[in-house]
Amino acid sequence: MTYDLATDSYEWLTEEELLSFDIYNSAPGVSYILEVDLHYPSNIHHDHNDLPMAVEKRHLGLEDLSKQQKEQYKCMQGKLKHTFSQQRLCLTLYDKKKLVVYVKNLR
Repeated sequence: MTYDLATDSYEWLTEEELLSFDIYNSAPGVSYILEVDLHYPSNIHHDHNDLPMAVEKRHLGLEDLSKQQKEQYKCMQGKLKHTFSQQRLCLTLYDKKKLVVYVKNLR
């Protein structure tokens, strides 16, 4: 699916509008970009395991590697200088904090 994103006429919502905001009943022709905390319940991890729904930029550590990846890392450690110093885009099942997302992606 593709959606048209807003290109001008941006407005902040008032406190009243935020309190009554409903992602399922937004005005037609109005788009929203939200900053949200996303909780990923464990009961849907199996269904989303192949393709989690929210990407995040994060630093990977040794604890994020599988057993096989850790063994390969040990063998190549002298050749890998900047392996864990850069951020990567990752699809994970972790909860997300301050995720910026288009409202239609939350539906």
